[in-house]
Amino acid sequence: MPSYWDSGASVDFSLGPHDHIHALLLASDDTLNFTASPDNSTANTARQLSGPIHFDQDFQSGGFSWINSALPGLISTFTPYAYHTDSIQELDILKDNSYRSSLGAGGDLVISSDAFEGSFPRVTDTAGVGFSGLTSLPQVASTVQAQGFNGDAYLEDRLGLGSAWALTLGLHYDASNDSGTGETTSVPDFPFFPNLGLQAS
Repeated sequence: MPSYWDSGASVDFSLGPHDHIHALLLASDDTLNFTASPDNSTANTARQLSGPIHFDQDFQSGGFSWINSALPGLISTFTPYAYHTDSIQELDILKDNSYRSSLGAGGDLVISSDAFEGSFPRVTDTAGVGFSGLTSLPQVASTVQAQGFNGDAYLEDRLGLGSAWALTLGLHYDASNDSGTGETTSVPDFPFFPNLGLQAS
């Protein structure tokens, strides 16, 4: 029998005139269970699929943002988050189950002319870091396990040049390590990716 549900919740509140919190939680599950029976009216039953069959896809995710504006001309945002996904496929004794969990945090700092005397361009500093782990457990008479890790970090500056243009400077770092069945792949020789852009508003 198939079944499905999803849920979500969000909340907004303030800790004072300069500190605001926004939190969000989401979850979902999609499941199918049934038993396959061979068709005995045909001669070739050996090639027919039979036995219990189970499919399940689900995820859970959550995070919050903390926005602070205590200093004149400065607005900071800090956002940690986490999510987890399951992919389960079982056909009698054949199984292919995968699980992924991720943790991360991001933030930005907006600096406007109010923070300084005189004219000053609007600057937005954005930074973040994330980690993700994957475990795969396919089973065909025995367990073969694969595991992977991914990590990334980024930093970006956006400088407002008047009301029409903005200059963007950034740097992104990416690393991964995947292992299973005796094979391992890891981070490339140059994991840094620079970014430079000029954009019209």
